[in-house]
Amino acid sequence: MSALLTNSARLITRHPAIVLMLLAFATVLAGVYAATQFRVNADQTSLVAPDSAFQIRFGAFRDAFPAYRRTSLIVVEAASRPAAIAAAQDLTAALEQRTDVFQSVFAASALPFFQKNGILYLKTDEVADQLDAIAQAQPGIALVLRQKGLAGLLDLIEQGAADAATNSADGTATLPAQLRALAESLTQAARRTAETGAPPPRIDLPGTTTEPGETAIELISVRIREDQTDMMSPSSKLQVIRDTATDLGLTEDNGITIRLTGNVPLSVDELKQVRQSLGLAGTLSFIMLALVLGLGVRSTRIVAVMFLTLIVGGVWSMAWAMFSIGEVNILSASFAVLFVGLGIDFAIHYALRAQEDVEAGMATPKALAEAAGDVGPAIAMGAVTSAIGFLSFMPTDYKGFADLGVIAGGGMILACLAALTVLPATLSLIGVPDQRSAGARFNRTIGRLFGVSRIVPGRIAMAAGLIGLVSIGLATQARFDFSTLSLKNSNSEPIQALADLQNRGLVTDYAAYVVTPSLEDAEQAAARMADLPVIKRVQTASSLIPQDQDEKLAAIEETGFLFFALRGMLDRPAAELSDTLAVPLPDGLDPASREALATLNEALAALSQPQRAALNGALANQLTRDISLLMAVFDAEPVTDLDQVPQGMRDRFIAEDGQALAIGLPEGDVTRTPDLRRFVAQVKEAFPDSTGRAVVEATVGDVVVEAFITALLLALAAVSVIVLIATRSIVDTALVLTPLLLAAMATAATGVAIGMPFNQANIIVLPLIMGLGVDNGIHVLMRYRRDGSLDGMLKSSTPRAIVLSTLTTIGAFGALSASVHAGTASMGVLLTIAMLYLLVATVFVLPALLSLRGKLRHQ
Repeated sequence: MSALLTNSARLITRHPAIVLMLLAFATVLAGVYAATQFRVNADQTSLVAPDSAFQIRFGAFRDAFPAYRRTSLIVVEAASRPAAIAAAQDLTAALEQRTDVFQSVFAASALPFFQKNGILYLKTDEVADQLDAIAQAQPGIALVLRQKGLAGLLDLIEQGAADAATNSADGTATLPAQLRALAESLTQAARRTAETGAPPPRIDLPGTTTEPGETAIELISVRIREDQTDMMSPSSKLQVIRDTATDLGLTEDNGITIRLTGNVPLSVDELKQVRQSLGLAGTLSFIMLALVLGLGVRSTRIVAVMFLTLIVGGVWSMAWAMFSIGEVNILSASFAVLFVGLGIDFAIHYALRAQEDVEAGMATPKALAEAAGDVGPAIAMGAVTSAIGFLSFMPTDYKGFADLGVIAGGGMILACLAALTVLPATLSLIGVPDQRSAGARFNRTIGRLFGVSRIVPGRIAMAAGLIGLVSIGLATQARFDFSTLSLKNSNSEPIQALADLQNRGLVTDYAAYVVTPSLEDAEQAAARMADLPVIKRVQTASSLIPQDQDEKLAAIEETGFLFFALRGMLDRPAAELSDTLAVPLPDGLDPASREALATLNEALAALSQPQRAALNGALANQLTRDISLLMAVFDAEPVTDLDQVPQGMRDRFIAEDGQALAIGLPEGDVTRTPDLRRFVAQVKEAFPDSTGRAVVEATVGDVVVEAFITALLLALAAVSVIVLIATRSIVDTALVLTPLLLAAMATAATGVAIGMPFNQANIIVLPLIMGLGVDNGIHVLMRYRRDGSLDGMLKSSTPRAIVLSTLTTIGAFGALSASVHAGTASMGVLLTIAMLYLLVATVFVLPALLSLRGKLRHQ
């Protein structure tokens, strides 16, 4: 191979212009192909082979029950339940008109059935609490309806202030929290009306059934159209929701918060995070690369050629990715940054070796040819072993890293090819600078570090052994977090919204679903499921028939008598306003309450007559709607048959072909991996065909762990065989692999120590170490053999090349650590730690072992 590479380099250096023209043409073609074919797949279900049994089962479940397929949830939050319901109704009605964007829009609160019967689905004690809150609000509601609009609300505040002052003798009475909030909302509404000339579309009126500081939430379930011919991206379709909400005045300024979560928003947000992360990491890695090379090479000409080689290799690699796979996923996309650190390594070793000969007086063409024959075999072997580290996942079912393996494995070979062609062709034209003092201080520092191994090799070997034993002990405690949520940015809107919904018990993304042939079978499955300790409660279509209806309806009817006379007042027009709008400030109120009322009076006084009328009309209309929704519960009627339940709710439990679902909701905090694993284990033991996100994630976790073990063993075995073939020595092979294994154990131990578990993104680190880490050992061993002594190796360009190439790799991996995408960041952190350990092992441990071996030979 050495002769072949030497002759190849000679041919290139004889005709550099022609070679560069051909390479430029090939690079342009590759760039055009990559740009036109580029595609990103952000669907996490595609990270595992689609023909897996659990994937097929999950797909069949979603086909039978489309409500669970790629659903987006709109979280509508307001200070009161009527306000949240009204906002959800308005948004639902508007989105239903966009049939070009949305396949279905469903909001239970927008249906008359749930407006009047929704209270029946609460527990009996919850119904009592809600009715009690409504009953206590009856006097205030009556007061507001008699003077509907601004006048009634001011009367309500005035009465509350007077009552508070009367009950206080020391001047420290505080305005009730809800009335204080009402005063502040009216102040904001009045100021906005004065500024814009029109009242806000919605005014944040505190609710009667929510405690101060609490909010009410309503959910809208949306399925966006995902036609293949549709040019509108999912992100743009989600933006339609936000734009529609803004047009309706459903904004935070008006007391309404709109958040998006669910499958599509999570995927879109993750894709955005990955793009941001790779953009940031790519920029940082290039900066780190320039700094390291500038420090170690000290030749602008050589550094520029290295960057050119890197760019050409990167373009070829991206074209290879689109040709071989056709897309990148959220994991394989990280190769773009990984390539910056890895693809430059081959150019560093080649260029510094050629520079070494030029500094010794050799002509540039001959130096390039000699360098190709000298370090070329080690570079080629390094490319192969690096490719093996990536390709080790290829035979597994973990498609996320199998794709990355194919892309990166080919990329390593192409980077090697670029280093052996672009670099000699370019340098033969512009020449390798003869700078004998270039990087002298850097070289001396590296030499001293490597030289420590000659002074105390025994102590270094003993320390390495001790560290290895401690690392093995810690590494046995490593754990794997299979939750896909751990890969995402916990501060993103979809994640925070989902966490909020789960904390409130409104939805959970981790239920277990059992598909049965009929409703009767679903009931039997639910009965068995309810006996499992990990199940909190079960749901079937029968759950749509409320429990204890007689008791609840009796309580509703009793409370309804209090509002019988008020229902006739709902249609009253807005009350006329007096000339003076102000709330009296009674003595006895504390300063904060008096200030709040005085501020309200100032805002009202600033309104013109038309503005007052407009605000009054808007408040009257909103009060009519909100109070009507509040009183709708008094129209509740017995629900005894599923046919009474809206189709949209029945479809979540019964499929068109009659299949029925039994749903098990988990007990405990299943966001914790141990609890989730226990939940899934018990459910799968009782129902092997169960499905749902919890089951899928746990099964994917098992696939990933199995893939990790397979990849680790394959990488270690393949690298060992290649090194053994190259060195033809079991002892030398063991010497090269020792730093590898030591770094792997230390990396796993560090993960335990810093509380960073393995996940679906960073689990690639250990198999990757096997491929990447062996490169340094190969270069050290090959140069040691060539020069015949450790001293000769230490005085060559090899130590500097090893340190520079490792530092550039660390720079790229460290840049990934700054990612906003949690999975990518964790991959960057562990890869950086691993490369640091590899560098330490290569600089100290391997030379120490070689020194000890040399001493044993001389004895």
